[in-house]
This record gives sequence, structure tokens and C-alpha cells, in this order.
Amino acid sequence: MRFAQQSDETITLGHLPTYAPELNPDEQVWNHAKARLAKLLIDSKEAMKRNMLNIMRSIQKNTKRVRSFFQLKKTQYAAA
Repeated sequence: MRFAQQSDETITLGHLPTYAPELNPDEQVWNHAKARLAKLLIDSKEAMKRNMLNIMRSIQKNTKRVRSFFQLKKTQYAAA
């Protein structure tokens, strides 16, 4: 807090509730990844890891998708 006060108003603090996953764009990433993972046949721990890494990499490369996580009504604050 002290650092933000000394920043000449270049840092804006936002106060979020203790638990509010709907306000966290990261949760949208996980929701998307889990939905994709649920459609795959996972027969081992290695397959789970390999598929999840592939999904996360594909999300990372899709900037349009990543931006969409910040356009939801409750996550727009993070893009402002």
C-alpha cells in the first residue's frame, strides 16, 4: 500500500473479495482448459500431463482467446 501511495498515482489499487473466481481472468483459462481436457481420453498420468501442456500451449498462442478472458463483464476491470 505504501508503495502505491508513493507512485505519484501511476499505480491503481483494486480491492477484490477474498474469494471471487469469477473476477479472475486466470479462472477463465482453467475453465477453458478443463472443458477441452474433458473431451479427451486420458489413460495415464503422462497422458494427462501431455494433453494439459498441449492445451495450455495452444491457449498461450491464441492471443484472441486470451484477450477474450478479459472481455467478460466481471473481468473487464483487469484490462482497463
